[in-house]
Amino acid sequence: MSKLRGGEGTMEEFLAQIENDPEELYNFGVWLCNEDPPVYQMALEMFTKAAKFNHADSFAMLGLMLYYGNGVPQDKKFAKDMLTNAKNFGSSMGARYLRELKFGWFS
Repeated sequence: MSKLRGGEGTMEEFLAQIENDPEELYNFGVWLCNEDPPVYQMALEMFTKAAKFNHADSFAMLGLMLYYGNGVPQDKKFAKDMLTNAKNFGSSMGARYLRELKFGWFS
C-alpha cells in the first residue's frame, strides 16, 4: 500500500472513504487531471464512479476526456453523449461545452 503524499494513511484508505461520495470522487478526479503530469486513467475511474451517482459535472468531465482523448481513445460522438447527460442532469459546465461543440468553438 502506498502512503499518501504529505498526509496520513494510504491511497486505498482514502479511496475507501470517498467511494460513496460523488462530489469527493469528482473533486479528486479534477485534482488528478491537474497533477503534473496528469493522472488521466485514475481520474477517468473517479469520474465514472461519480457518474454512476448521476453527478452532472462528472459527465461533463468524461465528455471532455473523450473529446480530447485524455486517458481514453478519442470518441467525439460519445463525448457529445456525455455532455448531453451532463446538461440533462443540471451541469452548467456540460451545457456550455455542448453549446461550444455545436458552434464549433472547441479547439
